[in-house]
Amino acid sequence: MAHAQKKKDKVPDLIFKDAYRLFSEGRVLVRQKRYSEAVSKFQASYRVLNSEKPSHQIVRNALHLYIGRTFHLMKKYTKARDNYRQYLSLVKKGKRREKVEGWLASIAPHLSATVDLKSTPSAECEVKHPGGVWKGSSPAKIKVEAGEIKIRCEKEKYAPQRANLQITPHTSSTQNFILVLIPPKRIKPKIPVEAPKANRSWIGLVVAGAGVAALIGGGVVGFLASNDSQESAKQREALLQKGNMTIEDTRTIKELDQQAQNKAFIANILYASGGGLAITGIILYLVLRPSGKAASRATSKSIKKRDIHAFCSFVYQKKCRIIPPSYSNIHRIQLYP
Repeated sequence: MAHAQKKKDKVPDLIFKDAYRLFSEGRVLVRQKRYSEAVSKFQASYRVLNSEKPSHQIVRNALHLYIGRTFHLMKKYTKARDNYRQYLSLVKKGKRREKVEGWLASIAPHLSATVDLKSTPSAECEVKHPGGVWKGSSPAKIKVEAGEIKIRCEKEKYAPQRANLQITPHTSSTQNFILVLIPPKRIKPKIPVEAPKANRSWIGLVVAGAGVAALIGGGVVGFLASNDSQESAKQREALLQKGNMTIEDTRTIKELDQQAQNKAFIANILYASGGGLAITGIILYLVLRPSGKAASRATSKSIKKRDIHAFCSFVYQKKCRIIPPSYSNIHRIQLYP
């Protein structure tokens, strides 16, 4: 068990030794100016040190410096710059930082490039390049560092435009944007929808019904008044034939005549009010009932298909269908041949 643990502890040391061997071989190749082979050795050493052990991370960070310096000697300035900056981002302190910063500044002239930025119409643009960020209005000629360039231009009421460029040192690239106007949003006009009016035609029916009841009452009271008048006339005629009419008989006849007149007066009032109520009820019914499509739909729903078919079969001896009205409340019936 103890032997297995010791063997396990030795594994990281063997990895480190292997990485250090590759690193040493790379340094020898650099002195021999065999730069391509040296870069391969440094990169192999970097890959071997794949653990998170602090000692391994320190060596990996230093390898960025050696790889960058080797690319620098090979005049591959873009790759040299990337490794130098990777080293500076990982190593915050140390004497080598100043040396790396100096090397980075010395290769800056070899990384310059130009972007000729245009747009129709003129827009506010942002250009991100390895050396920083440029912001301004188009058209413009922008000095950038070679490498991957990200461009974005935007203008109010226009759709933003983007582009990614890969620019090599000492070259000029033109990027021309044509901004497309964003179409205005179509706002559908809100058409006010009138709420269906409540069907209050029943008020007219009630008023008309009251008028009909008054007319019937007037007829009944008029009939009683007529009977009283006839009874008074009969008694007066009978007494006149006897020739012995007393004061009491005269009073009775007058009372009967008065009752008949009162009932006739009441009957006339009932006739007049009943007629007025009936006419008013009819007018209210016509005014308050639903009109147009609402009325046609209500009427259409009230008519059952089976009733229509039965009617057509009975009257025309044919099948038919009902056609709802378009502009009036009149339904049409179409017969099938």
